[in-house]
Amino acid sequence: MARPKKEKELVRENRITIRLSDIEYELVCKQAERSGLSVSEFVRKAISHENIQITHVIQAEFPDVTEQMKAICSELHSVGSNLNQIAKYFNMGGLRSKAMQDEICNCFNTIMKIQKDTERIANDVNGNIKASIKQKR
Repeated sequence: MARPKKEKELVRENRITIRLSDIEYELVCKQAERSGLSVSEFVRKAISHENIQITHVIQAEFPDVTEQMKAICSELHSVGSNLNQIAKYFNMGGLRSKAMQDEICNCFNTIMKIQKDTERIANDVNGNIKASIKQKR
């Protein structure tokens, strides 16, 4: 099936060719990527003075936090696998048993523990950031 034709007003037939240095081209490409736009759309918005939202990612390194987050991700993967097996069992017509109900409760308890651990880690990181800002002053 063929692609539907665009409306006459939406068709872009005109082309502008410019030459950029490697640095200029890389800068435009990175800004387009950060804004979530294609290079063409980014340039169109830039020349028409439209507001372009560029997102900057700030990363801080906390090695102990990274290890804790890896452990949490591993735990979440295990819980997800267990829940998936339980769902498959019930979808295949499995009967609800005391053992199955205990496993479901165990999964929810693990999820609650993971939530508390994540909140604790986030508070620790937030505290570390605030402390480092105070030390710089």
